[in-house]
Amino acid sequence: MALNHYWNSHRPETLDPMEDGAKLTPRNAELAPGHAELVDQALDVVTALKRLDHLTSNVMALLLDDIPTGDIAEHLGIIQQKVWNHIAKARRNLRSYLAPPAQRPSAASIVADSESLMAHGGDLRTMSPDDRQETRTAVTEWRERLRRCPAGAFGIAGSAIVLGRTATLAEALIADRDERTALDLVRDASPHLRCLGRLHPAAFEARRARAEALSELGQYQRAERILRELGEDEHRVLGAAAPRTALLLHWALVGQGRLHEAEAGFGALEARLARSSSSNTLLHAQCRNGWLLGRLGRVDESVSAYTRVIIGRTATLGEDHPDTLDARHSQVKALVVAGRGEQALPLLQDLPEVRARVQGVHHSDTLETLKYRHVAEVLVEPRNDRVLGDAIQDLEEILHTQTHHRGPDHPTSRDTDRWHNWLRRVQEANRFGEPLPTL
Repeated sequence: MALNHYWNSHRPETLDPMEDGAKLTPRNAELAPGHAELVDQALDVVTALKRLDHLTSNVMALLLDDIPTGDIAEHLGIIQQKVWNHIAKARRNLRSYLAPPAQRPSAASIVADSESLMAHGGDLRTMSPDDRQETRTAVTEWRERLRRCPAGAFGIAGSAIVLGRTATLAEALIADRDERTALDLVRDASPHLRCLGRLHPAAFEARRARAEALSELGQYQRAERILRELGEDEHRVLGAAAPRTALLLHWALVGQGRLHEAEAGFGALEARLARSSSSNTLLHAQCRNGWLLGRLGRVDESVSAYTRVIIGRTATLGEDHPDTLDARHSQVKALVVAGRGEQALPLLQDLPEVRARVQGVHHSDTLETLKYRHVAEVLVEPRNDRVLGDAIQDLEEILHTQTHHRGPDHPTSRDTDRWHNWLRRVQEANRFGEPLPTL
């Protein structure tokens, strides 16, 4: 099948005898490949295909026979994102085998391969660890090729595609708690932003993704500055700042402790979104506002806000969707931070196990929920040595994992370190019969 596809795509064009002046000249006769050359080229393709692993070879054989990727996934018993990963892998391997070693990657091939990196309806958070790592490896290799090809070679349309897909990939990485890779990805694509100009729609997306990554890394002031400039540019071009830009700006204010300023902003944003059809964005804004209400000490309002988000996301996305699980986690986290362990614990009982099933045992989200269940258990039974000992041990392991993968300065690492220190103080208080420390 693959060989037939190769033959069809390399047939010499037939000259039309009815076309004026159509004749075989020495020049086009020289350009047309002869039978021996086609045989040699076909053998090269066959040899290159044999170098692929079995699954990748099967994917390419079906793809070259014009089988849709969804059908390929169903036939091979894998998810569609894995099909795209194998296509990207095959293209990289075939290109390195067939192309001259010194050849610079072409802009067209980089644009084409960017499509296979897109999560077609998929979500990095729900992939298996192997598939997630495979996707990250593909992104890393694509970034390297992107750096080696001058942005000017892509043209306006090519740069717009690269920048738009970069922003989408960065958002997927941020959702999967890999903000630094997202930031590196946007940085590698920055020459295309300069080519397009800061007012191009694709540039808006890339600038917003960069700001979101910085905010999630705790760099709230830098994020605020970028988002304010972006909002002004969007207002100039589109007539108003994009809802997601406004949402991220208000969230950056929450991170800086400017709670009342953020509250006014979220109120205006929710009113604006309620008049539109952006239900997912509205739920996202309500979820962030739920956390803000908890920070303001209005815990009951926070719990009610999260309940509405959970109901809305369950109805539109499903009860096991990562966004639904994230709202459940945030709700109980707000209760734990407020010291309401008894209220939080029933809501937490099965949540770490559900997240482990959906996102993996070692996923950052799973570990965060496990951490807060331990803290809730200690809040309920602070004098129980077994409960306290299990909590301290697990938080030490979680902190080690977070520090290793995300660094000691990451907000989640700092949060785990604070809770671990509090647990140690509880342990010391129990040992010496002293009053329990406050949160």
